[in-house]
Amino acid sequence: MQKINITIIGAGEIGQALALVFRKQGAQVDLWDRDLSRVPNQKPLEMLVPKADYLFLCVPSQAVRPVVQTISSLLRKKTGVICLSKGVELKTKKFMPEVLQELLPVGQPFALCGGPMLAEELMQKKPGVSVLASRKLPAFANLSKLLSGSVIRLELSSDVMGVAAAGVLKNIYAMALGMASELGWGANAEAWLVSQCLIEMEKITVKLGGREETVCYSAGLGDLIATGFSPYSKNRQTGSELVKTGKCCVGGEGAVSFPAVWSRLGTLTKNFPILIMLRKIIIQHQNVKKFFENYFRKG
Repeated sequence: MQKINITIIGAGEIGQALALVFRKQGAQVDLWDRDLSRVPNQKPLEMLVPKADYLFLCVPSQAVRPVVQTISSLLRKKTGVICLSKGVELKTKKFMPEVLQELLPVGQPFALCGGPMLAEELMQKKPGVSVLASRKLPAFANLSKLLSGSVIRLELSSDVMGVAAAGVLKNIYAMALGMASELGWGANAEAWLVSQCLIEMEKITVKLGGREETVCYSAGLGDLIATGFSPYSKNRQTGSELVKTGKCCVGGEGAVSFPAVWSRLGTLTKNFPILIMLRKIIIQHQNVKKFFENYFRKG
């Protein structure tokens, strides 16, 4: 197979981790970041984007729009664009596939990347699972071949909105798991809470246009467990800090996306008690312990 050229925009933890994996698999990898200290002697996007076979967006959700607006005219028609951002655009309340569909050239192949892929574990050469969701999966066939035998298990899905919704929701519900852990709930009650989170995630994903079964596998349940229980997870840490300080001090995507998700669901939010509880805690700054104890008793 001819050497694959990969450009990664965003040289944070996940960008660096992917670069390590792809280089080990024999790809030509270029990193680019607005913070020049992260990528010494980096080449300009005008040189990197046109030669990329695959271009990875490893930036926060609120940065996706300006980045895509910058690179859109530089893309080749066959370049596959893969977005790892798991959030909602706050101004428009759009999920990432909706943003990409709006901004990319017509017919440009793009994919969402979901699933449990903690950057810190990939850097330690521990395995992770990537769910690649696209309506044009054949455009990403060479990427599947490239990752064969790597530490990343690649799973394919045509449920783009389902994978996007699951990625956003698992960040939100992971905060609840972080709160429960900080409250000292223990394995029994935390396992029960996972099941309740999953029920709400499934229902919300369907309302947003995704498929229920997507939430039951790697992009939903798998990622929820990884994000909700890993010490590396900013969303879990955010939940923990809310118990200790009453404030969102860590800045995970879950807390950032929460108001937009709540607004987009509108009157449907009345059907989701954990989501209601999180709003009272995150937005209204009410007592975490009180609401968690009441929720557990009532079920």
